[in-house]
Amino acid sequence: MQLQHVPSWQLAFANERVGECVRALAWAGPERVDEVLAQLEAKIPLSDLKKLLQRVSLFPSWVANALTRSVHYV
Repeated sequence: MQLQHVPSWQLAFANERVGECVRALAWAGPERVDEVLAQLEAKIPLSDLKKLLQRVSLFPSWVANALTRSVHYV
């Protein structure tokens, strides 16, 4: 196992299922965040998306903007 330093926002919800979504968005980066978020929306419960939106201030602007643009039905 290799340990790696990451920004604190990537550890948001670390022990929860929605934390996997955060890590997927981090992996996607600004270039693919909208594409990956669309895939996540089709697969995860609405309650998880609401959790992300409730804590949107934790994320960098490119993640926060993608969340607020994309999750229009919450």
